[in-house]
Amino acid sequence: MSDLNGPGGGKQPQKPSMARILIWVGVAAVAVWLIISGISGMIARGEL
Repeated sequence: MSDLNGPGGGKQPQKPSMARILIWVGVAAVAVWLIISGISGMIARGEL
């Protein structure tokens, strides 16, 4: 208990949130890349 309150009491709840943010950023980046690549491919096929 004293270890949690002393050095990392305030930072400990931030670690899972940071991990979640990194995971969500990665998932969002992959999704956006897939959407952009798919839309650009469809536009290229449709226009060209």
